[in-house]
Amino acid sequence: MVWRNHQRDGRVTELHLYTFDGSKPWYDMNGSHTGNGLVGSIPRELGNLTELETLDLESNQLTGPIPRELGNLVSLHRLDLRGNWLAGPMPDELGTLYSLEYLDLGYNRFTGPIPMRLGNIDNLAYLELSGNQLTGPIPAELGNIADLRNLRLLNNQLTGPIPLDLANLSNLRSLYLSNNQLTGCIPSELQDVLFNDFMQLGMPFCQFELAENGATTADRNALIALFNATGGPDWTDNTNWLSDRPLDEWYGVTANANGRVIALKLYSQDSLPSPFSLPGETNGSGLTGYLPPELANLSKLERLELGGNGLTGTIPPELGNLANLRTLYLSNNKLNGSIPTELGNLTNLKQLSLQTNQLSGPIPSEVSNLHDLKDLNLSNNQLSGPIPPELGSLADVENLVLSGNQLTGPIPTELSNLTKVKWLFLGNNRLTGPVPPEFGNLYNLKNLNLSNNQLTGSIPQELGNLPNLDHLVIHGNQLTGSIPPELSNLLKLGGLYLGDNRLTGAIPPELGNLPNLSNLSLYANQLTGPIPPELGRFPNLNSIYLFGNQLTGPIPPELGSLSSLSILSLGGNQLTGPIPTEFGKLFNLRELSLNVNQLTGPIPPGLGNLAYLESLNLSWNELTGSIPAELGNLPYLEQLHLSNNLLTGCIPGSLRSVERSDLTQLGLPFCQSVFTGTSGDTDTDRDALIALYHATDGPNWVFNTNWLSNRPLGEWYGVTTDSNGRVTELHLYTLNGNEPYPGNGSHTSNGLAGSIPPELGDIANLRTLQLAYNQLTGPIPPELGNLAYLRELSVSNNQLTGAIPPELGDITYLESLFLHRNELTGSIPPELGNLSYLRVLWLGGNRLTGCVPIPLQEVENNDLDGLGLPFCQ
Repeated sequence: MVWRNHQRDGRVTELHLYTFDGSKPWYDMNGSHTGNGLVGSIPRELGNLTELETLDLESNQLTGPIPRELGNLVSLHRLDLRGNWLAGPMPDELGTLYSLEYLDLGYNRFTGPIPMRLGNIDNLAYLELSGNQLTGPIPAELGNIADLRNLRLLNNQLTGPIPLDLANLSNLRSLYLSNNQLTGCIPSELQDVLFNDFMQLGMPFCQFELAENGATTADRNALIALFNATGGPDWTDNTNWLSDRPLDEWYGVTANANGRVIALKLYSQDSLPSPFSLPGETNGSGLTGYLPPELANLSKLERLELGGNGLTGTIPPELGNLANLRTLYLSNNKLNGSIPTELGNLTNLKQLSLQTNQLSGPIPSEVSNLHDLKDLNLSNNQLSGPIPPELGSLADVENLVLSGNQLTGPIPTELSNLTKVKWLFLGNNRLTGPVPPEFGNLYNLKNLNLSNNQLTGSIPQELGNLPNLDHLVIHGNQLTGSIPPELSNLLKLGGLYLGDNRLTGAIPPELGNLPNLSNLSLYANQLTGPIPPELGRFPNLNSIYLFGNQLTGPIPPELGSLSSLSILSLGGNQLTGPIPTEFGKLFNLRELSLNVNQLTGPIPPGLGNLAYLESLNLSWNELTGSIPAELGNLPYLEQLHLSNNLLTGCIPGSLRSVERSDLTQLGLPFCQSVFTGTSGDTDTDRDALIALYHATDGPNWVFNTNWLSNRPLGEWYGVTTDSNGRVTELHLYTLNGNEPYPGNGSHTSNGLAGSIPPELGDIANLRTLQLAYNQLTGPIPPELGNLAYLRELSVSNNQLTGAIPPELGDITYLESLFLHRNELTGSIPPELGNLSYLRVLWLGGNRLTGCVPIPLQEVENNDLDGLGLPFCQ
């Protein structure tokens, strides 16, 4: 063994651990190298010898992998590990040994690909990797090693063509590639290499030398580089990649008539949200790793779409050389670093989407050079600094999305020059200053989102000049002044979001002139005056958020005419007077919040008609009288707050089952009689389930956990109960054959066989009955029409026979009815037309006759067109 020191500080510079023909080692002695008897693994501590210039451990019995720490040997000129038993992949860190001139890893047991990063070692003159079990292609990057003189890769399992890039090695004197699985032809430029084994390859020299054919090889090598850099073997679909098939047959690759790659699409549809939605793939391709700079060699590339994968690292600045690129989608990955200024060279680019990554630094002003750009989405990154005013020169841009970053400074008025812009999203940044009144010139603007910044000043009345505006979203700023009545000119406006600012004054009654408004959000401001009764004119209004202001006066009864209203939030104001009885007509209401006001009078019993109500908050008012028993009719009620009023009497017992309430704070007893809406008891439910078990061959179900046991019903497989133990849901199918329910997966049979027992009609609180995907036979029991609270009935994909019971039309609040794929006969009962809340109706795959009742054509989601039946006259 020999180690050498050529420096006065005693640092190790050379380490030779072999013998000469088995004789005592001496550095200058000549002879054949033989082992010095080293066994075990290479210690990673060798990586601490940062002055080491030579590491020679050849011809021993070393095992295990090469430690990645050897990549720290920045002074290393020679690395010789030849003739050991080393195994595993070659670490990429070897590519950081930029001083290396000699690398011999031959005749070990290495597996996996040749690291592409070896192509970064500019000084490398000798590379020996023969006699291993290496797989994959020969990296085209090896053609970058200008000083390479000797390249030996024989006796491996390498595949694919010989890269044309090797022809760049003007100093190459020996090239040995035999005993691999290489395909194609030998680049004719290599025939002058002095020492070679070309005769043993069994491959002809390429007959073509045309630039286009060479470019096709460059395209192939660029794709191979992508495959190797992004975990190609683990992609969800890598059909034909690395094969001899034409590039156009490689998954996700499109080529032109000359075989040049013009499109590369390996993305997830989820990575391209509106306004950048594309048809096609619905799943990512599973790319991980980094983007190789070799992609820049795809000189004809027009579309590069790699969104929705797991890519890391930086965006190669070399992509700026893709002069023909029109679309660049790298969204929904984990890319970091800055946006390369070189992307400003892509003058043909029309779509640039880098959203939802981890990019940082400023937005390059060079982006303004992309004069053909239509879509620019840089949202949901960590970009900082100001918005470049130069972006105002992108005359053709239609979608500019910069939201969800850390951008600062004012909004450039130059953006008002984007006269074609439709989507302008700048929200969730740290922008300051005013909303530019010049935005009133953006005639084509449909959606303006400036939310959650630090904008100040007033709302420009000029925004009322935008005839196509559909959404105005400016909540979460520090805006002051009044709401401009000019906003009533926005006749296409569907959403007005001005909440969480410092706006003052009254709500303009002119807003009642907006025919298409569906969402009105003015919460957490300092608005005063009454609620305009004109707000009751909105035919399509879905939500009203006015809480946290200083509004006074009574609640307009006109709001009771908003038949589409789902959320009404008026809490935290100074409203007086009674709760309008007209609110009992808001049949689609899910949330009603009137808390922290000065409301008086009783709670209207009509609120018990709001079948979809989930949250009712009337606390901190001056309400009097008793709690209406009708509130027990609300099957979906999950939150109920009535405290800090002047209520008397007792609490309806049916309200015990509300999950979140403040009933214990009322100081009132529960009424002794239980509201009839929760008739029956758990024993009745248990008896009905037992009847189902016996009628459908329960012992042979796929899953029947705890059935017929003494465990609570909620622990029986597929059964859900409320806080009183009453059965509310019954799901008896499996998910891909797996338990427990619920979960994600495809619905499959739980093995129910037999008929549906009529006793199921006794489960009074049942809201969901799911018996689909089984082997049920016989008729549908008419007793199911007794399930007054049922919202979903699904018995599809069975073998049920007989007619559809007209009694199903008695289930007043039924929303979803799935009877498809059975053997039902007869006509569709006209009574189903009574189901005014029905939104889903599937009847296909049966043997129905007659005609379709006219009211059913109003059901939103149906398969009536596939029945082949006319509508009744």
